[in-house]
Formats: sequence, C-alpha cells, structure tokens
Amino acid sequence: MALTSDETGQREVVVRAFPEVEPAHQISIGGGIEVVWPLNSKDLFYRNGNKRMAVEITTGSTLTVGTPRVLFEGGFVHSPGSRAYWDATQDGQRFLMLKKVE
Repeated sequence: MALTSDETGQREVVVRAFPEVEPAHQISIGGGIEVVWPLNSKDLFYRNGNKRMAVEITTGSTLTVGTPRVLFEGGFVHSPGSRAYWDATQDGQRFLMLKKVE
C-alpha cells in the first residue's frame, strides 16, 4: 500500500506491506503527496510541488524501487490535503486533472 507519511518531518511518499507491520520504504525524494498507483501500471505517481513524478515499483518476494523522475509539470489544482485531485488510467498512460483558470 502507498501513502504519505511525515515521520521524517517532511511529507514523503512511502510504501509498506499490508496487513503486515514491516518498515515503510520511502519512495519520494525531497517531498511528495497525492499518491496515485494504478492497478496495471509499473509506475507509482505522486505530486511534488507543481511536478507530477513517476517511480517504477516492482513487488514480489522483494520490493524494488526505481529512481523518481519528473513526468510533467504544470499549474494544476492541488488538493487541500494529501488526497489526489487527479488520477491515472489503469495502465498509467493517461491522466485526468483540473487545470487552474485565472
């Protein structure tokens, strides 16, 4: 399961096994919120500022976490909390988000 944690003093994206209580594995670097992890995607997505980030995650007998990369950047509506105001298709190839209008 993926979630946002502030155990380090900054909000970061972490994954942990469920329902086991094993240590969380930090995914984001330099902050992250609004996690989206599509069912059939190899990537987990999150927001860091105005950037939408992607990280390749491989689960199985061991957890393998890739290096976070910027997917795209833009002035989209941010949620007031840590829940995502955007989403991805199940394959992680298309996104739906609200664009800020001035």
